[in-house]
Amino acid sequence: MLSSKERKNWSLFMTQDALKDARDRRNTRSKLVIDGMVLPMKRYATATYSSFSLLTIVLVLFMDNADRYPFFAPNACFPCECDRDMVIQNCNLAKEVEAFRELKLYSKGITAIADGAFADLYTVRVLSLYNNSISTIEQTQLQGLDNTKIIFLNFNKLESLDPVIFVEPTQQLGYLWVTGNNNATCETVGSHGGLPDDVVCVDDTVCTVKLPYLLADGICNGEKDGYKTAECHDDGGDCKGDNVRWYDSVV
Repeated sequence: MLSSKERKNWSLFMTQDALKDARDRRNTRSKLVIDGMVLPMKRYATATYSSFSLLTIVLVLFMDNADRYPFFAPNACFPCECDRDMVIQNCNLAKEVEAFRELKLYSKGITAIADGAFADLYTVRVLSLYNNSISTIEQTQLQGLDNTKIIFLNFNKLESLDPVIFVEPTQQLGYLWVTGNNNATCETVGSHGGLPDDVVCVDDTVCTVKLPYLLADGICNGEKDGYKTAECHDDGGDCKGDNVRWYDSVV
């Protein structure tokens, strides 16, 4: 509250019309602070108003982002979503971010894949599904992996694999790992007609490099990090032949 002297001093800088208007508004909550007649808002009222405003903002954010972290707890199949039976339903986050070169879905207890779960995942080069409990895979379940080069299905419960499921959905497929499944081996895949000629099936090794999307990328990454090994088929074939492009020569 301004004193009479302070109000008088402030009034020296106001026009007569402005001063009259300020005095005319003396009995309202919106009167000028410069007039010295506005009572400050009480602390509890200020806190209530601030809390209400914050709650409104949170509610708006929640309504617009209910399926986003931190409002939605990460699913066990992150960055995809599984139901209670651990069946992959969708990978909307991976599709939206468009930055996943490897879809890391290994060791998550996944039992199956819903049709279209991998829709529009054009940036994914490696699908890592090893060490799960998948027993069957159908063609419709791999739709959307148009640019996927490598699929790891090691250590699942696959009984068989019909190679036709990899023909259309994964047109860029180069390597398929099926080591450690029940009866799904490269031989049984071949008994169904065989994979396309440019697809290498592996059922006797396990490749565990840190960045599997560097396999079969046209550049030999050498032996230092385990790429140029028999287990990884000489960096997915990048370290074979006479015209090898070494990593050191292209960086």
